[in-house]
Amino acid sequence: MSTQRIITCSTDTFRMFIALCKSDDDEKDKKTTIFSTRTPAFFLAAAIGIINNKSKNYSTDKQLTRREYIIGNENYTAFELLIRARHALKTEQDIITKLAEYAEYGISELYDEYHKTGDIDFVRISRHVKSKI
Repeated sequence: MSTQRIITCSTDTFRMFIALCKSDDDEKDKKTTIFSTRTPAFFLAAAIGIINNKSKNYSTDKQLTRREYIIGNENYTAFELLIRARHALKTEQDIITKLAEYAEYGISELYDEYHKTGDIDFVRISRHVKSKI
């Protein structure tokens, strides 16, 4: 299996990321959003999926972000180790695919909260994570 350069997602997931994030590629993006780029949103969404042990099938409908934005991020190593321990996955591509499956679930949780309240309660999310540890 070749390593994919782009991380993909479903059309619905892509729309949710667009609503919550500035573009990873466009520093001139002036819209007001919860996240500065898709990368921190991806990791938080994946964390929500992991904590709740819920994921959605990985989809290749839309291009979400570049692979190097994820693996080059300081948070990647911790997520990589967690995924390897939970799922005994060996390849980087398999780990990224599993992260994307968790993020597919997690972004819908974030978007639902944002859609209902106009904000995301990071304190509540933090408490929820802490209660699961």
